[in-house]
Amino acid sequence: MTTIVFPPGKFVCYLRQPKTASSSMTQWLVDYSKLNSRSYLTTLHYRQSDFNTDHEDDVILAHHMDAARVRDVVPQWWDRMDKIVTVRNPWDLLASKYYHLKNLNVTQVDTSSFDKFCDSLLAVRGTLNPGKDYYMIDGEVVAKHIIPIESMYDHLIDIFDGDELPPIPVSNVGHHDHTKYRELYTDKINKQIMKDFKFEIDMFGYKF
Repeated sequence: MTTIVFPPGKFVCYLRQPKTASSSMTQWLVDYSKLNSRSYLTTLHYRQSDFNTDHEDDVILAHHMDAARVRDVVPQWWDRMDKIVTVRNPWDLLASKYYHLKNLNVTQVDTSSFDKFCDSLLAVRGTLNPGKDYYMIDGEVVAKHIIPIESMYDHLIDIFDGDELPPIPVSNVGHHDHTKYRELYTDKINKQIMKDFKFEIDMFGYKF
């Protein structure tokens, strides 16, 4: 859920990228707000009838709304908010996204195999990394805090220094063994990952 925590104190907006421990991060911000008597705004899960749906008729902020769309919906708050985005090892991220969409039986991308999934994701999005739209607008980084989920809590301690912090809900946060995904990746896909996720790989040293 796109989540905004209001002043007094830090005025933050969590831009929820799919499959980056976003449920845990959203719940953490809700728990943080309650623990520190802060007001917050969040949204219910949208009805995933369309792979490209980011809006619902009955909400202000929709589930997994990217940075440009949040800016356009709440321009009066945009420049005042510290934007937070979570990211994840791209090899884990793509595998997780593939199995998730396969289980949902989506028709907008081909989930009959991982190779076809990557090809169709490129055809639909133009990249294997649509997550960049959560921390960038027109190629410019707009997120003040880009948090790798592998060390999420350490970053939250720094960001919310001085406040009372709740624990992170149980999730897939932390480092993981990639061997169970190894058979999915071809040289072609790995080359595309190195290109599309260069920002995250350079920033956090991600590797397979």
